[in-house]
Amino acid sequence: MTLEQKREFSACGPKDFKTLSDIPTWPEYYANLKTSKSKSAEKGTNISKYKVNEAFNKKLSLIRADITTLEVDAIVNAANQTLLGGGGVDGAIHAAAGKQLKKECATLGGCETGDAKITEGYKLPAKHVIHTVGPIGEIPDKLQSCYRASLNLVKENNLKSVAFPCISTGIYGYPVKAATDVALQTIREWLEKDKYADKIERIILCLFLKKDVEVYEQLLQRRQGMRLILHRLEGILAAKKNESPVKRVGTKGMKETSSDKKFEDAVNTSPPTKQPEDSPSAPKRKSPHSSE
Repeated sequence: MTLEQKREFSACGPKDFKTLSDIPTWPEYYANLKTSKSKSAEKGTNISKYKVNEAFNKKLSLIRADITTLEVDAIVNAANQTLLGGGGVDGAIHAAAGKQLKKECATLGGCETGDAKITEGYKLPAKHVIHTVGPIGEIPDKLQSCYRASLNLVKENNLKSVAFPCISTGIYGYPVKAATDVALQTIREWLEKDKYADKIERIILCLFLKKDVEVYEQLLQRRQGMRLILHRLEGILAAKKNESPVKRVGTKGMKETSSDKKFEDAVNTSPPTKQPEDSPSAPKRKSPHSSE
């Protein structure tokens, strides 16, 4: 399916999708955060155990938005083990993607906790959905595995941009601050150790609740060592004095698309995405429109 067709059939509407150019990088977001004198900005300025890496900082984004509106290579779904849809972000992604997503998920044989599998994005602006199953309760190694498995699928499928929601912090009961710490640590370590990190354009932390955003704002500053480069942001702040501040992306309602049949006719037979090779439950991926 072409980009124009994706935009036409997108559940959020052709004018409401958000591209990477609409999403500020972490340094841009942080500059605006300091300008607005956010309390979380003041609380978060502790020395980080990580050395400053400006290249990594520019690959990260933090936004409060509806993840189903993002036009990126992949969005991550906080799924359950059936992969057939559920509540929260899982239900929202399935609703926006349309019935074809559930049909493809039904061919994947479910997913174990800490693992991840990939599908097409269908009516979503995103090209793909990476489905990962978070732990029930606070189990750090399983949550780390969710992020690693998802990022490894990004690499294996040659993707350049990915958006993560909060994983396991809803009805699965993982404390938000502890889950955020795991997420940021795992992403940072993956960027440091995996050679594919050089090809990554953006890793987006896409949150829905204000309280979650505030936790991420605080911990991102510590994890990314932003206090150590505040002086480098002075030029950015000065340059932005006469500009509108960076806006957080808002959440908008999703629209129904006009014709499922027209959409199905437009879906092409793109090269299959790669599932994790070490996943015993992952069959060889067939076209979602195969009769088998």
